[in-house]
Amino acid sequence: MGEWYYWLVMAGTWIVVMILRIFERRSNDIGIVIGFYLFIALVCCALGIAQYLCEKKGDSGKKMLKKINIGAIILLIVVFVVLLLIV
Repeated sequence: MGEWYYWLVMAGTWIVVMILRIFERRSNDIGIVIGFYLFIALVCCALGIAQYLCEKKGDSGKKMLKKINIGAIILLIVVFVVLLLIV
């Protein structure tokens, strides 16, 4: 309760890591890596906003937030599998 801003801090951290990775330039497939970091940052932002909005709705919001979190986990697993198949 009230920790929705942690998600936004985590999104900012992913963006900083992405910028550091761009300057490092060790990887040949930097486009995929940048896309992955942007995707994770967007998911973290979306979860932070969803948690903020769901907290205002009380118990029904908590149930909705659980469904949103499960959906985000499934989405992340699918993206990880696809990236493993690509790289």
